Amino acid sequence: MLDEARCENVLVMADVFQIYVEGDSLREAVLKAGKRRGYVHIADSDRLTPSKGKINLKEFIEALKEIDYNGYLTMEFNPGSSLDESLWQAAKYLTNFL
Repeated sequence: MLDEARCENVLVMADVFQIYVEGDSLREAVLKAGKRRGYVHIADSDRLTPSKGKINLKEFIEALKEIDYNGYLTMEFNPGSSLDESLWQAAKYLTNFL
């Protein structure tokens, strides 16, 4: 759609949770936008802390590496009862793939 509209200054945001809910391939969603990827939301299934749900975040991050994505990864999840513990768990888990 961006190519058809010739919008060179508009980028695509990836929301891992939404891609998962739609049933799309995480890898294909990343590769399809390629260099037009501008922003990423990380969450696990049911908006859980990364590593606490069913989403293959390793596959997603590896696809980002394939397109040489060097932007921010933002986490968008429900931390449950302990914000600090959830952030620590998420950061520790995601660091394994970065």
